[in-house]
Amino acid sequence: MQIRYWITAIVSLLMLLLSCGEILKDVEFKGLDDLSIRALDDKKAALDGTFVLYNPNPLKIDIRKAHFDVWLDGKEIGKINQSVDATLPARGESEISLHMDLDLKDILTIDPGGILDMGLKLLRQQELLIEFKGEFTTGKSGLSIPVKVEDAINLSKEIRSTDEPKK
Repeated sequence: MQIRYWITAIVSLLMLLLSCGEILKDVEFKGLDDLSIRALDDKKAALDGTFVLYNPNPLKIDIRKAHFDVWLDGKEIGKINQSVDATLPARGESEISLHMDLDLKDILTIDPGGILDMGLKLLRQQELLIEFKGEFTTGKSGLSIPVKVEDAINLSKEIRSTDEPKK
């Protein structure tokens, strides 16, 4: 009798744990502020930036790790793999500072899709996307739950908005 009770309890607990990933909604990427170049050499760049994130969930989320691929105009240019100690408030925004290591060798060419092509897109005010695809690993009650973030910033629009005078 007790064995059946324990099996039922374990199966119920496993089902609850497996469904936790579905309970949490994806964190929304609101923007990238204070982007600065930490290091720049031949064909590599190290950037620092502040990610503005919105948590649509009714619970606060403790962020422990960030794992992202960074894409520029459809080309993978880098990764973010960093330990983080931050908390996203329930149904609120928060800022998280992250470091990005970028490989620019595919972009710094004059081939189609290279720097000349991107410069023309900026001049023509065409869309030039920097995309972040990955996840934050959260810690909640001893569980590690991945929270997906897949979002993009239109770099052309961001550059134009910094050129406009403040009102």
